Amino acid sequence: MNATEWRWGKGPHDVLLLHGFSGGPSDLRFLGDRLAEAGFSPLAPALPGHGADRPRLGELSAADWQQAAEEALLSLRRRAGRPIHLVGFSLGGALAAHLAANHAEDVQSLVLLAPALRLSGSSRIYREVFRIPLLSRLVPAVRKGPPDISPAALPVDRGPELLPTAAARLLDEVIRAGRAAIGGVRCPTLVAWGARDGVVPRAAAEEAARQTGGRLVVLPNSRHHLALDADRQRLASEMLDFLRSASGIVGEEVAG
Repeated sequence: MNATEWRWGKGPHDVLLLHGFSGGPSDLRFLGDRLAEAGFSPLAPALPGHGADRPRLGELSAADWQQAAEEALLSLRRRAGRPIHLVGFSLGGALAAHLAANHAEDVQSLVLLAPALRLSGSSRIYREVFRIPLLSRLVPAVRKGPPDISPAALPVDRGPELLPTAAARLLDEVIRAGRAAIGGVRCPTLVAWGARDGVVPRAAAEEAARQTGGRLVVLPNSRHHLALDADRQRLASEMLDFLRSASGIVGEEVAG
């Protein structure tokens, strides 16, 4: 593992995992471990403005995220010689929906974890207030609140305590692009959402399932960071069953 990307395993079926806003690949580490144990080959890159690139977060646009995700997808596609499974968490879910709609021939299936097609609480206020350039210049940074996660969860890497307000424009642009594109997703889709989520409302998960024709799984004990939260074992099991089905795999293990 390094600051740029996390890669597990060398199985025949590649999975690209996209993290959320102000997070990182470690938010998806539990799922990456379970995928690798099952014989898949997961890759979780640090998106622009994250990991070692954190100082640039306030300078970026949706196009920077879209280009980075596209490059990661097409690189895996060329190496594998087959379509790739795509997993997106939170804002990474909105990004994954955009990617799946615009690269239908390269995406075999899509998993959306608390997809940020809408926001609630302080995240909604941050988006709506600071996407206005004048306001973000007046207030250059705000302190991050505590992570939306239950006591039964694995630890979250909080990263820097201060969040640049100019990054609200990236957040807003990626959400808008994801919502505009999601109706064009044609691959098999699984949507998961934590019933105690204080960042992404249930309406966003329901919208994602409806627009893609996918199945919605509600995890009753989880908050926003559901890939690390109390129902993470169930989430991993649901996701593995879905990916095996989408890959045409029979049995518990993927042949290496």
